[in-house]
Amino acid sequence: MRARGFLSAVALLLVSVAPVVADPGDHSSFNLNLIGGVGGSPDVEEGDGFRNTGYQVGFSLVREPGTLVGVRVGKLDLDDKGRFANLSEAELTYAVAGGEYLFNEGYYVSGVFLGLGAYRLDGQRIGLGGDSE
Repeated sequence: MRARGFLSAVALLLVSVAPVVADPGDHSSFNLNLIGGVGGSPDVEEGDGFRNTGYQVGFSLVREPGTLVGVRVGKLDLDDKGRFANLSEAELTYAVAGGEYLFNEGYYVSGVFLGLGAYRLDGQRIGLGGDSE
């Protein structure tokens, strides 16, 4: 439930910030992406599996060719092995607002991303029975 509230707050922020960032006289396009995948964390003793599922949703406004401003939100479930460090049913939710500058090299595109974000690690503490944040 907390993840829905978190993502709803980020969506509301996105809707309220987009008109401020967009210039009404500019006919810029936008990028909307949805990415799913698998991953994990190699630096914990318990729960270091890489079969944890996750997703990311992103929205970016194209300000100039190769320059984007946007927001990304996502979630990574960290319960592949039943526990992550001292948490069971662990999940990581995050949101990032930032900008990108892309370099087109002809046969590939590379870039630089600068942003500011926040994350939350939730789960049940093993042995204590309470929520952890």
